[in-house]
Amino acid sequence: MSYPESSLVRCLADFVKSYKWRRVIMAYEDDGYGTISGTAQLLAYALQQVGTLLDYTAVFPSMVSIADPTSIIRSELDRMRQHLSTVYIVLRSSENLTLSLFQEASTYGMMNKGSVWICGPDVTTLLDSILNASFISNHMEGVIGVEPYIKESEPEYNRFYSEFRQSFRGEYEKRGETSFNPGIYAVRAFDVLYAITLAANISSVNGSSLMDNLEVTNFTGLSGLVMPGINEGMTEESAYSTFRIVNVVGKSYKEIGYWSEGFGFYKDDSLSALQQLPVVLWPGETNVSPAGLRRLKVVVPVNPASYGFVKVEFNNETKNASSFSGFCIDVFISALGRLNSSILFEFVPFTIGRNLTYDDLLYQVYTKKFDVAIGDITITSSRSENVSFTEPYIGSGLTMVVPLKERELSFYSKVITIAWLLVILIVSNCYIANLSSILVTEKLKPNVNKSIVGCQNVSFVVSYVERVLKFKPENIVPIKVPEEVALAFGNKSITMAIMELPYARIFLSKHKNYALHGETQMLGGLGFALEKNDPLRAELSRAILELQEDGTIQNLESQWFSSLLSESDSTANSIDDRQSLSLNAVSILFILYGAVTNGEGRQGSSDSQGQQVSLSNQSGERQQEPLGHQNGERRQVSLNAQNNEGQQGPYGPHEDGGGQQVFLVPEDGGGLQVPSGTQDGGGHEKVPFGLHRRTRSTSTGSQTE
Repeated sequence: MSYPESSLVRCLADFVKSYKWRRVIMAYEDDGYGTISGTAQLLAYALQQVGTLLDYTAVFPSMVSIADPTSIIRSELDRMRQHLSTVYIVLRSSENLTLSLFQEASTYGMMNKGSVWICGPDVTTLLDSILNASFISNHMEGVIGVEPYIKESEPEYNRFYSEFRQSFRGEYEKRGETSFNPGIYAVRAFDVLYAITLAANISSVNGSSLMDNLEVTNFTGLSGLVMPGINEGMTEESAYSTFRIVNVVGKSYKEIGYWSEGFGFYKDDSLSALQQLPVVLWPGETNVSPAGLRRLKVVVPVNPASYGFVKVEFNNETKNASSFSGFCIDVFISALGRLNSSILFEFVPFTIGRNLTYDDLLYQVYTKKFDVAIGDITITSSRSENVSFTEPYIGSGLTMVVPLKERELSFYSKVITIAWLLVILIVSNCYIANLSSILVTEKLKPNVNKSIVGCQNVSFVVSYVERVLKFKPENIVPIKVPEEVALAFGNKSITMAIMELPYARIFLSKHKNYALHGETQMLGGLGFALEKNDPLRAELSRAILELQEDGTIQNLESQWFSSLLSESDSTANSIDDRQSLSLNAVSILFILYGAVTNGEGRQGSSDSQGQQVSLSNQSGERQQEPLGHQNGERRQVSLNAQNNEGQQGPYGPHEDGGGQQVFLVPEDGGGLQVPSGTQDGGGHEKVPFGLHRRTRSTSTGSQTE
């Protein structure tokens, strides 16, 4: 009457949102008229709008008609405890249900640390009237109450408050009643009587019926705007939509703030908006905000093939799991810590093998036996039909691993080797002795033989090999653990292997004689699995993205693996990386080669027929290493120096032992005059350094020297 139900449910939903609770359980007492069910639907929709999942709705029958309400309450509490959420919203409850519900909840341990109870106006108003201090302190401490805000400072309310206490005490104090303050029900009852009085006065004047006048009566009462006739069509703008939020502490409660439609939470009349109201005390006598979830049951695969992803150790005596570690474990704990440090969890091992697969593990989440599945679990479309996956924390795909052939020289390596062998022959008495062996780079080629394939014994991998690669089942060899891959290649039982990329990278880091070949068939990556539509999935996904962005996941990879798994398509041990030496890579060596051979040309020459010629220096002294030249008949020519005094110098005509004449001139011409007849014009000219032929006329004809 004093507020639309839509305002109440939005207030409740905003309080849940402010503490980031992603699951709640709703409970209410059926009134037999179906009005409360409509409010329950509004609350479910409001919770959905703030990203919270309604885990379960507990509907209690009217306590008036129940002979044994305790057994019914216990049965419903048992069902409520089976769900993950520990946030309970009591939307509507009578006095009888309230007393039994909280008493039994305390017995079931549902009022302990980690629980959250939020009550609507029906229960909250009982704190000022029916419920005694002993019951409140023993069974309701930490409860959050929401009720319509009443302006108690108004003169009309103060007058009503005084008259009510005086009248109520005089009639009920002798019966043992100790609380005399008016609650919301008393205030509403006063407004109803006032509305009837107004309608009756109008009827006495115009003679109309009381009901007709009630339908058109509206006024602002103690509980807010009163519009009896058009409650269903009441607009939010015209309704009273401010609520007071209280926190049960000790034998009473403390007012912690207010909520107004369109404004949100605030502490006092200053209207300073708050994102969250500060709760004084939670159930279990703690001031730490509860996570709103019971202890998460996290299933973990026990698989020898998991390498450093998951490691489970067992107690030798009890055979129970004693410790859980690994890359996936660290990522999950880090992500969960980003959400709420008070979230509790426990790991439960699940052995892969003996006809149990990763699909069987995920089925445990689908049937709600476990809340989360973590480990080296690949995201696939078929698996996503039954569970929800987080964002992948590591990329994955299917790739081919093949052995490498024996060493052989590439074409370029052969060309370079031959060239340098020639260089060695020319400068063998210098400093290069083993250059060819240095320049020979091994060229490893893939030994691709697609006759028999080994693959991980996982359903989607086998399906890919059969469906995409077109292998017959008889040509597929299942591999249980990656260590078997090298053994299978060694005994020739497989000729190639199909592996998930993270495993392939780890395998190649341990075995250098294998390489990736062909394109990688990308998959969804590795992720955590949760129940379908679990709001925790979105929170974990956001946390995973944060861990990737700040480098936490990369650091965890470095701790658990010798090579990073999160790199883009890895080329470790890939065939393209093992290229031999190219011509461009050694172009500088050819330049040096040219310089060396040019320098050697200045030290010795040969004639056109390769005859060695030995030269002395300008002073006529013999060199320790004679400079050799050869004439046209391959005979040794020994040249003496010729100076300005008629001695033979280093340049000019010379004769070998057979009478052949050789002319030697400097590179710049050196001022040497070549006898006439050797050049056109009969004059003299400068010629380059080296041995040259000349043609002269004789009695028998022309003769070339």
